[in-house]
Amino acid sequence: MRETLQDEYFTWLCHFVGCRRHQALLRHLHEIEFRYYMPMDGNRFEDGVNLRYRFADEKGHHYRYITAWLDNRNCTVLEMMVALAIRIEDTIMSDPEFGDRTSRWFVEMLKSMDIYKLDDEHYNRAMVDIAVQNMLDHNYSRNGEGGLFHLPHTRKDLRKVEIWCQAMWYLDSIIN
Repeated sequence: MRETLQDEYFTWLCHFVGCRRHQALLRHLHEIEFRYYMPMDGNRFEDGVNLRYRFADEKGHHYRYITAWLDNRNCTVLEMMVALAIRIEDTIMSDPEFGDRTSRWFVEMLKSMDIYKLDDEHYNRAMVDIAVQNMLDHNYSRNGEGGLFHLPHTRKDLRKVEIWCQAMWYLDSIIN
């Protein structure tokens, strides 16, 4: 059976984040469109879409195939989260002493959303749908629990803050 471009792209996305025991979860996150209402979160959307062209460059695919077979839909939640984890690692946290921690940042987001426990043996699609919708709607605790980044001791209401700022505050909290 020949692997489709969509399958190859999904596998490529997954290689950044590991989570081999979470294939059902990752596939489902790749079915859900990422939407946002805070204008700056549009950058997370664009980062997710731009992964498609990084994939094309790395795998030697012509852009017209990407446009025809991958760009026929909006950014997915998986693409946004993978792109965010890559951006965190590449632009902020890169340290040769620790190696590539892209998968760590991704897993931290899954844990904050309380869906990391839903591996392939314990998968519950309805629970994922609820968690993702709550994250997308900023319907989570003011300290970020249920969103992408949980900051237990923050005084700020993370529901009113763009994703990138949440990520930076999270990283600051684990460094200090």
